[in-house]
Amino acid sequence: MDETIFLYLDAGALVKRYISEVGSNQVNEWNTRADKVVTGLITRVEVAAAIARAQRKKIIIRDKSKLSSSTGSAR
Repeated sequence: MDETIFLYLDAGALVKRYISEVGSNQVNEWNTRADKVVTGLITRVEVAAAIARAQRKKIIIRDKSKLSSSTGSAR
C-alpha cells in the first residue's frame, strides 16, 4: 500500500528552511522525506514578516544582485 507523507509546516518551522537556526537541519530532513509539504494561508504573511524582521536585525542580508530588474529599485 502506497502512503503519501504530508509534512505540515507552521511559520516557525518554514522559516528554518530559509534562515539557518536551531532546528533547521531537522526541518530540512523532514522536508526531504515528505511527499508533499503543506501549510496554512496565514503562513505566507508570517514567513515574510519573519524574514523582513531578520533583515532589519541584520541576521540576514538581502542580496540585491538577485533582485529581478522588473521590480525596479531594491526596497
